[in-house]
Amino acid sequence: SKALEFTSRDAALLSNRAICRIKRKFFLGAEADATLALQADPNFVKGYHRRALARKGLGEHRAALNDFETLLKMRGGAPEFAKEAAEVRAEMKELKELTAEHAAPQYI
Repeated sequence: SKALEFTSRDAALLSNRAICRIKRKFFLGAEADATLALQADPNFVKGYHRRALARKGLGEHRAALNDFETLLKMRGGAPEFAKEAAEVRAEMKELKELTAEHAAPQYI
């Protein structure tokens, strides 16, 4: 954070602060930092990865999946990103099933 006082547009510094926030479960701040990192450098892979992790932590599964899919395009289907994308898809499916189970009954 101190270094960002001198240069607030450094993608690597913002991304590093994002991962620190992710580890402390400060997902909203992590998402903001990762987004700023991507504004500074739109091709910064770690920015997409850290934003995806932050969004996953926030429960924003669709947005997280979009970032993982961007990573897969950028890195030619890298297995580690494919695995994380599959985990998000599974969580989305589980949430959809839980929502369907608890939906109000339909009366005709």
